[in-house]
Amino acid sequence: MSDWPVLVALLDEKFSHTNTFFHTEPRYDVMKDEPSIYRNLDYVICSEVFEHVLAPLERGFKNLRRMLRPGGSLIFSTPYTSAPETLEHFPGMRKFTLQEVEGVWELRAKIGWRTRVYRGLIFHGGPGTVLEMRVWSKEHLFSLLNNAGFTDVRAAPFNPSVGYCWPLNIERPEIGHLSLNYIISAKAPSK
Repeated sequence: MSDWPVLVALLDEKFSHTNTFFHTEPRYDVMKDEPSIYRNLDYVICSEVFEHVLAPLERGFKNLRRMLRPGGSLIFSTPYTSAPETLEHFPGMRKFTLQEVEGVWELRAKIGWRTRVYRGLIFHGGPGTVLEMRVWSKEHLFSLLNNAGFTDVRAAPFNPSVGYCWPLNIERPEIGHLSLNYIISAKAPSK
């Protein structure tokens, strides 16, 4: 799902691989409950996606599980903390619009009966493109993976010779220590 070009080139050399996107072809929205051509796969790589998707989060994890064949592997990465709960920036939001007003990005969200306006938004990859909706708690993240039917869910320590490194963002002390140096792997149960 929207992997970086260097990784895609390596995967294309070794596997029959499709790199999908949310905004352009080939499109795939992991949060939609729709029939998909992406089923019975050996592996799915989902990096830096789930901190940007709308709730309900359970739907996306179940769709990831449905994509894999029995015994298939999920390689998943997202920033997370050791905090007991996931920090949701926009709790209850189901629909939103983004607009730039006098050089500042605003999010307008319908939450319940009210419309709320948020400023001070955090974007990954540039304003207006990839809005950060949450900072995961490791416990919550692993719980959702397990509840979706994944087994052998584990975090592998970061190895700079085979991965990437995010700098610790000291400008956001409210989210505590980020465990950004981990890749999560999980398995679809064997038959």
